[in-house]
Amino acid sequence: MIVSFFAKNKIVFVDGSCPRPSANDNPAKLHQWNRCNNKVISWLTSSLSPVIVESVQYSETAKRIWKQLERRYGAVNATKLKKLWDELGTMRCNSCTCVAKPSIQKDEEKDKLH
Repeated sequence: MIVSFFAKNKIVFVDGSCPRPSANDNPAKLHQWNRCNNKVISWLTSSLSPVIVESVQYSETAKRIWKQLERRYGAVNATKLKKLWDELGTMRCNSCTCVAKPSIQKDEEKDKLH
């Protein structure tokens, strides 16, 4: 993701080095910033699973989403834990199509959170 943001000259929206202009600035400048920020948010969220998107969907800036993801997945131990959860999810039989499936998935996500 970082390489892609650099290539598209949008890393400044993720690392915060291009802060949101104030409301008193040129409206066109604020509009352009919002447009670029939203584009980066779109790229970020389209690369995430729906469950993760739900946890960041109300963030107003790409920087805030990036920080949340960094907190959640940035540590080596957290990455290892995620890998283990993914492995366990692969071994579980997730072919259930019954009414209880959403509830089961919700319970699994709660387990991961704890």
